[in-house]
Amino acid sequence: ELEQALKIFQASNDKPMIAQTLLDIGLAQANLKNYAAAESNLKESLSIAEKNQDIQTQFEINLSLSDIYERQKKFQLALVHYKAYREQSDQHLSKQNESKVAELEIQFETRRKELENKALKNENMLQEIELSKHQQSSRLLNVTLILSAALVVILLHSIRRHIKSKKRLFKLAHTDELTLLENRRSILKTIKQEYNKYLSPLTLLLMDIDHFKQINDTHGHDIGDQVLKHVATIAQKALRGDDE
Repeated sequence: ELEQALKIFQASNDKPMIAQTLLDIGLAQANLKNYAAAESNLKESLSIAEKNQDIQTQFEINLSLSDIYERQKKFQLALVHYKAYREQSDQHLSKQNESKVAELEIQFETRRKELENKALKNENMLQEIELSKHQQSSRLLNVTLILSAALVVILLHSIRRHIKSKKRLFKLAHTDELTLLENRRSILKTIKQEYNKYLSPLTLLLMDIDHFKQINDTHGHDIGDQVLKHVATIAQKALRGDDE
């Protein structure tokens, strides 16, 4: 079967499989103590493995040749191939270790990049969250400021309206609507204040417009109102500041 397999691999020029099959044939021949044939096949396999730079197959062949020469008491040749086996075995092991180290380095670098990317992603997420919080805080602050300003404007407007309304109500309560002079309530209040202030007799001047009814009847109440306003203005201008 090995011979048949060898022919198939030789027909397809599959060098690695040719070397491996020759090795297997050589080992089988060595077990049958056909050392010459075994040595020939193993050397042919070794030549192919050397051309293919197949270190693993080379050290397997050298170990097998060392064993065959030792069985034939050819200790010098056995030592040569055993040394070659040890050297190639160490070289193969070194390459395996280098390959393993390189693989571990790739895995480590890949894992490191994954962790860095994950950390960067988390950092970006945190920054987005902080930015969102800051934007929300800014919007809330702006809304609060706007509402506060609007409330202040409303309060100021209400205060102004209240003051104006208070003044208007005070004026209506203490003045005559037509002549804008003090009414009876205001006059009595002023007399009381003046008396409490000076504690002395006061003088009160009363005025009457002669024939005023005739003016109203002849010219109408609108003209009569104008006459009252005009007389009130003249009288007020004639008084001193302290007499008003």
